[in-house]
Parts: sequence; C-alpha cells; structure tokens
Amino acid sequence: MVWPLAKALIWLDGVLQRIGMPYHWGFAIIVFTLIIKLITFPLTLTQIRGMQAQKELQPKIQELQKKYGKDREKLSRAQMELYQEAGVNPLSGCLPLVIQMPILFGLYSALVAIGPSLTDASFFWIPNLGFPQYTQGLSWISQLWQAGTSVPPELA
Repeated sequence: MVWPLAKALIWLDGVLQRIGMPYHWGFAIIVFTLIIKLITFPLTLTQIRGMQAQKELQPKIQELQKKYGKDREKLSRAQMELYQEAGVNPLSGCLPLVIQMPILFGLYSALVAIGPSLTDASFFWIPNLGFPQYTQGLSWISQLWQAGTSVPPELA
C-alpha cells in the first residue's frame, strides 16, 4: 500500500515540475491529499449519514433502555428491531472509518518513506519538507513559557 502511493506522489511531483510549478513538492503533497480525500469522500458521507441516523434514533433507544431496564437480551432485540424498521445499520457510523484508516496510514507512510528525498524541497516559509523543523517548535514553546512567567503576580 505504501509504495504505490509513494510512486503516485512522485509521479504527480514530476508532472508539476515539468509544467514549471514553483514549490512543486509542496503542491504535489496538497493535490495528492485532496485526491485521496475525494476518493474516500463516499465513505465519509456514508459515515456521516449513519451517525446522523443513529442520532435521530437516540430518543427511541433511550425509551427502550428505560422500558427494558436491566434485561439486556430484550433490550438488544428491541434495538435491533428498531434499527431494522428505520433501515439503519448500527455499524454504519464506524465501518467506513475502519475502511479509510489503512488508506490514510498508507498516505502518511508514503510521505515518511519519501521524506529523505525532500531535503532540498521548500514550500513558501517551510525551508525543508523532508524533515520536521524541531527548533521552530521549540522556540514557540519557550516564548509561551516566558510570556507566562513574565506576568506580574498582581495581574495573574
């Protein structure tokens, strides 16, 4: 799963580089991510619809819980009947997410795999797309810490 995605990303970068796109690696990553999101959008839509349907059934499920109390077997049967009557699959909210996860993990792994070849690639204010810029993150942390400690006690 990783290498086909990495090769597709490298191909897209080559296309953008041939047409003379500045910051071609950065735009290749953005465009490729959008393509993956468009491909997985039907699954996302199914997930949203399933969650919405379960949300609409929630008051009826709460009524069933009050009605059957501690009798789990009758409660489960009544809930399944309710789902069947409403035409709702109880797994429709999480199953599409489970299907999307390997694709998203593969995309992340593809970016990690080609990271060393991105050492000379920059994108606007980011000097190096190949590796994270730890020092910039640390400067933000130290600035926030210093700002918090420099407040006079009477104002804190």
